[in-house]
Amino acid sequence: MIVRESRIRALDSLRGLAAVTVVIAHACGILIEGHSFDEYTPLYLFRAAHESVIFFFLLSGYVLTYQILNQNVFNYKNFITLRIFRIYLPYLVIILLTLLVYALFQTTSPEMASVWGKPVTPEAIINHVILLGNFDTNAYNNVIWSLVHEIRVAVIFPIILYVISLEWRNAVLLTFVLSMLVAMAVVFGISHAEGYNNSYLYTVHYFSFFVLGALLIKYGSVISEWYLNLTGKQRTYILVFCLLVFCYSRMVFLIPHKFHLLKISLFGEFIADWLSALSAAFFIVAASQITNKKNLLLHPIPLFLGKISYSLYLIHLPVIIVFFNVFSGANRLVLIMVSIVVAFVLAFLSSKYLESSSARLGKWFVSNKLKYSKDPSRIE
Repeated sequence: MIVRESRIRALDSLRGLAAVTVVIAHACGILIEGHSFDEYTPLYLFRAAHESVIFFFLLSGYVLTYQILNQNVFNYKNFITLRIFRIYLPYLVIILLTLLVYALFQTTSPEMASVWGKPVTPEAIINHVILLGNFDTNAYNNVIWSLVHEIRVAVIFPIILYVISLEWRNAVLLTFVLSMLVAMAVVFGISHAEGYNNSYLYTVHYFSFFVLGALLIKYGSVISEWYLNLTGKQRTYILVFCLLVFCYSRMVFLIPHKFHLLKISLFGEFIADWLSALSAAFFIVAASQITNKKNLLLHPIPLFLGKISYSLYLIHLPVIIVFFNVFSGANRLVLIMVSIVVAFVLAFLSSKYLESSSARLGKWFVSNKLKYSKDPSRIE
């Protein structure tokens, strides 16, 4: 399937906007104690962090499958090499710098005590470097939990290619059943995550969303035809409905939790992820059909956010923590605003120099050392 450049760029913008919601979520978590009214309104869309990560998983499955299907032959060694240079090396540099900064700026702020309150041990360093194990991802930069799943899924990506070779209904049914089995295992204590949702069984659950993204690209022509046959009103209604589902999927587990139905609430988290994923699938479909160059997703600002999204995702929380540690007595709102500005600047520099250099090095390595004959798509 051929995807036009404007459509690829629109997906970049969506990824950037999703990264910003993660930043807003962490800022709100520091500024607002307890629950706030916007959590139960459509305004939650602007800080739907977990839902945005589910979107990241779908988009990764979509883009990686797009690259693979546009190659004559899938070379697993080349694929893994490029993923290492694209996402792992920038992560490794940033996490090692985070550990260094952590050692220099010990926690003095009460708000950060639960985030940077653990010592740096050799075991922790090894776990953060390897990134594949079941370890405490909350210790120094809690956003890395999603990177654990990204790396694990990259290692087993040929399984995704097999699953999408099945008839799409069978592929969706298979992944949904696997997710529900994982949910039951978690509910009854069979699976234990040392960090945030980072046990190996959780990877099986999130694997489902990479598959959904892959199916979107495999059946892109059929989906595109369906979408283009919709009227403008129908597209708007579906989009609004999906936005509401994306915002309120959490209610599947929040309501049982409010009534202390903890096992039902825990199971509901898995259902909520599926609702978020199905909504996110429509966002990807809609963005992939954009041809009008005046569309908001093709505006320079969201495109810029897409360009720096990965670095912003990794950098923003350590920057916020450092500011709260160094200026612990200052106004919290001012600290948040200044630290976010600094995070954007550092993310831009990281994207321009660290990410770009690492990606180019990966392409050079594959082309010259592994005789890889075709460069991957721009989005990786």
